[in-house]
Amino acid sequence: AVNQALRTQQAELLAFRRSEESRQIACALLGHLARFVGAAGRRPKAQGAPRWRLSLGVRAVGLRGDTLCGDAGACFQVRTLQYVLLCDGMGTGAGAKADAEEAISLLAMITAGFAAPEAMALLNELYLLRGDGCFSTIDLLELDLCTAEGVLYKWGAAPSYLKKGGNVKKIGTASPPP
Repeated sequence: AVNQALRTQQAELLAFRRSEESRQIACALLGHLARFVGAAGRRPKAQGAPRWRLSLGVRAVGLRGDTLCGDAGACFQVRTLQYVLLCDGMGTGAGAKADAEEAISLLAMITAGFAAPEAMALLNELYLLRGDGCFSTIDLLELDLCTAEGVLYKWGAAPSYLKKGGNVKKIGTASPPP
C-alpha cells in the first residue's frame, strides 16, 4: 500500500510538471502570436526596388536515388527579402518527409509577416507540445535583394559551406535542435 501510494504521488508530480511545461509553452505561443498581431498593425518600412532578381529551385533526392526523401525545401519572396528554406525531417521515409513538409508549411508564416526567428521559435514550441520527439532541422537563408546582405539561420542542421570563387568557407556547426 505504501509503495502504491508512493507511485501515485510520483505520477501526480510528473503530471503536474508536464502540465506546467505545457502551460509555459502555450504562453510562449501566445506571446509569438501577440507580437505578430502587434506588428501587423504597423506599416512596413519603405524599401527601394530590388536590385537583383533570383531564379531558384529546390529539389530533394533520397538515398541512392530513392524518390522518397526526408528533405523538403521552398523558395519564396517577401517584399525585398528572398528566402531559401531547407528542412530535413528526423529519420527516413514517409514520416521524415511529413515532418519536413510540415515544418516548411509552418515556416511559410514568414510570408504573412512573421520574422524568421519568431517563426522558428513557434515551430519549436509546437514540436514540444506535440511531444512525440520528432522534429525537423532548419536551414533558412534570408537574402535582402536591395543590399545583397543575408542571414543564414540554422537549427539542428549540419554545417553549411559558402563557396565564393575558388574559396570555400564553413558556416555554422552541427548542433541539436533547440
